[in-house]
Amino acid sequence: MAAAPAMAVRPTILKLDKLANELRQREWRREELQLDLEFKSSLGPCFIKLVGLKQIDGGDDHWMGGYFFWRGAKEAAPADVPFAFELATVEEGGSRELLGCFGASVGDAWKKGQGQGTADLCKWSELRRALLSGCSLQMAVVLLPPSDAAATLDTALRIDNKLSDSALTAIGPMLDGPFTDVAVTAGGRTFRAHRVVLAAASPVFLSMLDGAMREAREAAVELVDADAGALELLLRHVYGCAIEVPVSLALQLYALADQYQLAAGLQQRLRLWLAALRLAPEALVELVPAARTLCPAAWYGGLCQQAASVLSQLSPLPAFAGWPVDAVVEVMGTARPLNAFGAVVAWMEAQPQPAADERDEWPRLLDAVPWAMVSSSDLWAMRQHPGAALVPGLQERLLQLYNEMCEAYAKAMAKDAATIGRLRAELRQQAHLHEQQEQQWQQREQQRRQRQQQAQDQHLHLLLQRQLQEQRRHRQQQQAQPPQPPPLPPPQQPQLPPQPPQQRQRQQRQQQQPQEAEEEPREVRQRRE
Repeated sequence: MAAAPAMAVRPTILKLDKLANELRQREWRREELQLDLEFKSSLGPCFIKLVGLKQIDGGDDHWMGGYFFWRGAKEAAPADVPFAFELATVEEGGSRELLGCFGASVGDAWKKGQGQGTADLCKWSELRRALLSGCSLQMAVVLLPPSDAAATLDTALRIDNKLSDSALTAIGPMLDGPFTDVAVTAGGRTFRAHRVVLAAASPVFLSMLDGAMREAREAAVELVDADAGALELLLRHVYGCAIEVPVSLALQLYALADQYQLAAGLQQRLRLWLAALRLAPEALVELVPAARTLCPAAWYGGLCQQAASVLSQLSPLPAFAGWPVDAVVEVMGTARPLNAFGAVVAWMEAQPQPAADERDEWPRLLDAVPWAMVSSSDLWAMRQHPGAALVPGLQERLLQLYNEMCEAYAKAMAKDAATIGRLRAELRQQAHLHEQQEQQWQQREQQRRQRQQQAQDQHLHLLLQRQLQEQRRHRQQQQAQPPQPPPLPPPQQPQLPPQPPQQRQRQQRQQQQPQEAEEEPREVRQRRE
């Protein structure tokens, strides 16, 4: 099966000069700190929000948090993007002081319009102290391409060297070549190198090879407890070559680069890559022991939380037994209680120590279980665990927790009962008040109707009085006028006796003849005559 191509991590550097100047000029309150750092990533527009909210252990100091947001449309936001960012101060000479680092996966937070980050990125006091000393403030951000496959120990990071001058890049093949004058040994392997190249890349090599130290006299440098493969990658990087760093050697290479103070940004890329990388359980369980000591920033910034989220998958693996007890305790602190308890039992069963030593570790490990988040179902599952009988004092602890849980439930129920009683009393009082208000309203409504009826009665009474007055005045006027004689009836024409029908027809013809005569011409009338 072909190996996956190496990743390339190119941090985006955000300079926070404006924030640094404002913090120097005036005393900011933590509530006032809210800054959005917008930038264009390889996946699209993003921004990081810096806020100061969380108090540290009830003291005067506070945590400053950082959250990663998508600035584009929610519909276009990618999901499950691994990322990491770190905040650091930079002195004029270029030396950096890391203030905080965080890495995770955005999951589906961007699609919901939410951010992903941490509330405890760095301490407010450390930030102000560094800025007041004259340092500048920078934030570095990396995004890894989304992938469904988790990283393994063979997953590699490609780091291109920034050396671009042809004379400098030409020295790459000279490692183990001619004119070498110093031998560097680690893990049984020896590499021939040049003093001037090592001294130019590392101030530690400079002090070792330029002076009266044994390495300068013998022209030999032995790196005790260093991995030969990591040393080879370090030397190739110093000689200007591009290197591909597998996960299995990333922590050792980071430790060497940090120990010898390389100034080429190698540590930053490795640190951000390790914090952002989503590892398979088989790879993560191998890295945990070394990550705590070799790269604390990546451990506390992302690897510890990642291990806690998959602790139930890590505890059955053989390499889990090799974890130091401190690593087990730290990972358990943020894991689910039942998973943490199972990890404790699995780790203790795999230890080869005598029984007395095991009993010494049990109280510390059991105290590290996040009991504050335990549920009754978790207590029952712990009691039924196959290894529960081997845990000293477990039954007493579970019984105590169960009693405390019952007491808490009883207190909560009593509090709820008191709250319900208070609410009932308030409801009864409100109901009584409502009844009083209803009665008052009905009384006011009855009074209003009575007043309205009285007003109508008065109005009708006035109308009747006016009508009576009008009638009385009309009668008085009639009585005051003299009596008028009754009007005479119209004269009646005498009625003639009815004529016989023949006489009526004759009269009608006589009445029509004069009219016809007037209409006839004179000649016709004369002729008729």
